[in-house]
Amino acid sequence: MKTLLLICISLFLFNHQLQAQTKKTVKQTKTQSKTQTKSKKKQIKSKKSRPKRQDWTKRSVPSKHKNPEAIGGYSYGCILGAKAVPSKGVGYQTIRRERNRYYGHPFTLKVIQEIGKIAHENQLSAIEIGDLSQPVGGLMAFGHKSHQIGLDIDIWFGISKALDQEIKEKDFEKKHPPMIDRKKEEIDPHVWDDQRHLLLLKTAASQSEVNRIFVHWAIKKHLCQQYELDKKNHQEQIKHSAIMLDELSNIPTTSDESETELIQEEGELKLNTPAESTPTQADELPKKSTIDEKWQWISKIRPWYGHDQHFHIRLSCPKDNALCEGQGTVRGLGCEELELKKFSHRYQGWVKIQEDALKQKREEELAKLPPLTEAQKAEKIKKNKELQEIWLKQRATVNEKCNQLLEKPKKSKSPK
Repeated sequence: MKTLLLICISLFLFNHQLQAQTKKTVKQTKTQSKTQTKSKKKQIKSKKSRPKRQDWTKRSVPSKHKNPEAIGGYSYGCILGAKAVPSKGVGYQTIRRERNRYYGHPFTLKVIQEIGKIAHENQLSAIEIGDLSQPVGGLMAFGHKSHQIGLDIDIWFGISKALDQEIKEKDFEKKHPPMIDRKKEEIDPHVWDDQRHLLLLKTAASQSEVNRIFVHWAIKKHLCQQYELDKKNHQEQIKHSAIMLDELSNIPTTSDESETELIQEEGELKLNTPAESTPTQADELPKKSTIDEKWQWISKIRPWYGHDQHFHIRLSCPKDNALCEGQGTVRGLGCEELELKKFSHRYQGWVKIQEDALKQKREEELAKLPPLTEAQKAEKIKKNKELQEIWLKQRATVNEKCNQLLEKPKKSKSPK
């Protein structure tokens, strides 16, 4: 009887362990299957989203065009007569030259040289220039989808000389840390240095050729906070100056009695003195527009995903490059909370609520307008079609021009 009981218990335990093991195996299989499915989806998405490279993009040297020309848009196109950035210059040096991505329009070289010059004058360590464009532009084998027409520059933020001496490792990531705490999405005060990083961004944005500069949204937020702080201090200064002038106007003048008179205005007695005796408020008060003019450059600094180790400068199309398609002029300072947080991974829920509310508001406003007539609808469709045709024609012209950059095989010399 005891033996039978022991056999039953043993069978029960064995069956229980077998079921547990089976469940564990099934769970692991499902997890592996999900991981593989996600991986495949990512690969498929990556292949779909990244177009095929044209053969001419693999050209190893720039074209010999005398007049440099950017053709197409920042994310599709090429550059004729690109110039190579020297490996070193005043206040700058290029890195990762083995990628062969150090070519650009002459305007691009000019901007790099100007930023390097200012960095050198302010005794900053040399700025490091990353990717520009390939010898003739076009889509790269990996990385950027833009940087195709020689008008994009990546500049690494770098670190202060003091921090550089503190970090002993020669590892690239250690020497080029993110400017933000990525978990908190806030500026890292141990790494960020206004004397270096704010100066570099201001210098770059102040160049007339620069259209916009992409940075992490937390960096843009920091610049906006600096602007608001400066604006607040400026307003307090104006207020203080007004009080001082008011007090000065109540001090009796030392002018001759013949030049001073009391006048009555709306029941009040006022002391009237010559203009040169008392400074006017217009002469002494700081101009209200001064602070906005001082910080106008931050309008070119725009938030984008990533960009916490380097900033991405984008130049405007040169005026004489007819086939270059620019991105338009930036509007406003770009410090609106929604515009910043839409690039954050922490505030996506809040952003969706705000965007849904704005969408609903727009729909309500559109609902108040009279409906379009059939003729207006037809005209709208016609205009959209015309714009599409123009766009396709431009693309075809760009492709035709860029395809001419395909390197022709060198003719072998025939024996005499």
